[in-house]
Amino acid sequence: MNKQAVKSISDALGVDAIQSALDVSRHSIRYARTNGAFPASWYAPLYQLCSQRGIDCPLDAFNMRANDSDPAGGRRSDRGGDAA
Repeated sequence: MNKQAVKSISDALGVDAIQSALDVSRHSIRYARTNGAFPASWYAPLYQLCSQRGIDCPLDAFNMRANDSDPAGGRRSDRGGDAA
């Protein structure tokens, strides 16, 4: 999480623009600022708004879930344990 990035993005775009683009409440935006992360579902529309205005939109400003896949593409739970 990157509380400073969340604050910078919301200040630069403005609460009204975010609210309009995402159809969310002011409370939701305030919560994201307090929490220090935007919901992951907000990434695409906020990234688009930021790109249009030349604003940095780092991924760590969003509450993304950790990737549970290994680099080969298999699920960790599918690999099994070491044979004895």
